[in-house]
Amino acid sequence: MKPSKGFMITVLFILGILMFKIAILSNFKKKMLSSRNNQIMMYIEKIEEFKDALKNNPDEVVTKADLADFTEMNFYQSQIDKLYMENDLELAKGYPMVFPDYVILILILWLSFQLDKIYKQINKSV
Repeated sequence: MKPSKGFMITVLFILGILMFKIAILSNFKKKMLSSRNNQIMMYIEKIEEFKDALKNNPDEVVTKADLADFTEMNFYQSQIDKLYMENDLELAKGYPMVFPDYVILILILWLSFQLDKIYKQINKSV
């Protein structure tokens, strides 16, 4: 049985929507990864500033300000690790499983078009 024009147009329309959805998701994912990478670079720059300040006078006694800077560096490092982990999780997700939903939708449409053809043939014969 050859598929009708309406069915083919509907299937192409559904596939177009699917591709559009995938393009939007990949664009959103790319923006999220880029945003996290920018945050990581900002934290790395702050850590480098603290390291440079600590390296300037290595002979000085450690002060409370130096300890505060050190704890802030540890905080920034933990934020960097967290952002790297979020990026890895985002990359591991891949694309959502949207294909089975659309395949079922296309099968339902195909069945409805076939039932419509059968109904028209029955009405012609009666």
